[in-house]
Amino acid sequence: MEHVQSGSRASLCWAAIRKDLVIYLAILLYIALAGLAAWVAGVGERFSVLVYPATTLLVVPVMAISSVVIFSAYVILILKPDTPIGYVRSAIARLLRSEGFFRALPLLAFFTLFFSAASSFKALIPFFNPFSWDADFIVLEHWLHGGRQPWEWLQPLLGYPWITLLINFVYNLWFFVMFLVVLWQLIDIRSEQRRHTFLLSFVLIWVINGSLLAVFFSSAGPCFLDRLFPGEANPFSELMYYLNDASQSVPVWALPTQDALWALYESKRIGAGAGISAMPSMHVSVAWLIFLLVRKEAAWLRWLGRVFVAFILIGSVHLGWHYAVDGYLAIATTTLIWWLSGQWITLASKGNAARE
Repeated sequence: MEHVQSGSRASLCWAAIRKDLVIYLAILLYIALAGLAAWVAGVGERFSVLVYPATTLLVVPVMAISSVVIFSAYVILILKPDTPIGYVRSAIARLLRSEGFFRALPLLAFFTLFFSAASSFKALIPFFNPFSWDADFIVLEHWLHGGRQPWEWLQPLLGYPWITLLINFVYNLWFFVMFLVVLWQLIDIRSEQRRHTFLLSFVLIWVINGSLLAVFFSSAGPCFLDRLFPGEANPFSELMYYLNDASQSVPVWALPTQDALWALYESKRIGAGAGISAMPSMHVSVAWLIFLLVRKEAAWLRWLGRVFVAFILIGSVHLGWHYAVDGYLAIATTTLIWWLSGQWITLASKGNAARE
């Protein structure tokens, strides 16, 4: 009897994995190729898939509690059932018994390994290709934006400490929003097409934008120019001076984060979020991917998606992290990746249906 039950459980596990096989294979292939590239470059000891497990153990409970709070607010304010607490408890109980929850658990473990691999690979970018594109992007920015750097156009509107605080708050909220949306799509299996398109696109934007293009267009970004190229002309010096001055009256979290990233870069250590890379902007890439996901949802969600992208794109420039062109390329490549992923998932679904 126990043998039959264990065999049945194994069959169920394999059936669940098969449904998401393309995501598992994409993650495994990236880890293998990224690790191989690090080994060939002679820095294999700095590549790790164990950067994020401890962070995940902290993030997942926070995301779970946040999801319950958000869902409870939705139930109370929008659905308004007779017994809100009972409604929420029943919904959570159904979720914990659902196929989506069962399929999300092993995928979450794989995504933890994936984030670790992507983070440690990002920290190795200067080993593959030293920062060399910043000067070109500065010239391109000047040419595209009417003879001025984009931050100069934005500064009269945004150059107030309380506005910088708001922008920085939303920019940091990106991490929370990203993990929340990923968990949503891991669990929500109501539309396999949408779920697989998003998850595959999410993996591919880190593979293509965050790794391949980041190596090819190796650049550090405005906030690191003075440290990398001391004594050279820097059109972002006044922006960094403003941010440091604003930090005397309000928190500007970007500045200590930039210092922490620079310390990791100098010490050649890896860690959660380590690595310096400007082009393309992964903040913008992820924000735009989330918008592509929700653009056919409720009007309020589409509106939030647009506002979030605008804040992230503007914040990436105003806080000195990126050149505007980093965001422009991220939007273009993410849109293409989303479309190609959707085409692939559609073809794969038709093939599976024909075999069945």
